[in-house]
Amino acid sequence: YGFRMVSLAQTSAIKTSEKNYTLLNFIVDTIVPSEKEIENLPKKMSGVREAAGLSMAQVVMEVVKLERILDKIIACVKKIVVSRPSTAQQTFYAKVLQLVQNYKVDLAGLKKLKDAMVVQLEKMAVYMGEDPKDDPSEIFNPISQFLTELELVIEKEKARVAKAPKSTSSTSSAARSNSVTSIPEDAGSRSPHSRRLQKGMSVDSIMHSPQSKGIASSPCPVRPTREGWLEKFSGGAIMKFDKRWFELTNSGNLYFYKKEGGKAIGSIYLRGLNATLDESHPGMIVFTLEGRKWQLLAKTRNDALLWLEDMSRYA
Repeated sequence: YGFRMVSLAQTSAIKTSEKNYTLLNFIVDTIVPSEKEIENLPKKMSGVREAAGLSMAQVVMEVVKLERILDKIIACVKKIVVSRPSTAQQTFYAKVLQLVQNYKVDLAGLKKLKDAMVVQLEKMAVYMGEDPKDDPSEIFNPISQFLTELELVIEKEKARVAKAPKSTSSTSSAARSNSVTSIPEDAGSRSPHSRRLQKGMSVDSIMHSPQSKGIASSPCPVRPTREGWLEKFSGGAIMKFDKRWFELTNSGNLYFYKKEGGKAIGSIYLRGLNATLDESHPGMIVFTLEGRKWQLLAKTRNDALLWLEDMSRYA
């Protein structure tokens, strides 16, 4: 029973027989009037948007990298001491060794925190009915996307209600006593589902009525706001550009894949983005986030500008 978190992100994509009315609109019309606290949900869960950019695999990889770097420092200093075994060099080696050892102690503490975080995330995944082997971003991103869409729908609904003419009917006070029928009536902009809801029909009867056949029961993937091929600079042992398929979602995450339609191999959370074009290399987008430098190469300068414009919206 229940549903996967990925289903939340699909609520704004599943449409009814009325073009601009989605399942999320229906949820807002049905629940928000009686549960006002839902309006504050996006703000209360603001941390989820940051968690959506968390890749546990990347955290593990960074810890391993730090460990290797410290070992390399010791190895390099040892070579210097062997080649020049002077008192000054021995003193220098001792100081560097002490410094590295201090960092290793800090790194050991970091590894413990990382292990504890993995355990907590796995417990959370099981509690939410998700696969504990999934990367946290696969759980948090749909929630983040849902919260973003929910906020937009609620704001649009508030704006619509503010513009709607106030009813002067003598029955208006009676209507307000019912939490469901307190949704203001606006025949010009309200969907048939919402109007029938005001007339007293149950949610179940609306969702299963002939007019609701437009509400899809099959999976409906959320469309990215921009997608396409870019070349990503890889700064590993062999520095090169890898061709990757990128998808920018309205949760502010930039996912990349080895092939279109495949499984995401990484993501970049764009909050705090300050990207520029590399003037010496047309089509190159350059930015640094959380201490990591990214270089993405588009086919043309115009393509890069379009990507840059859309990415900057989530900064």
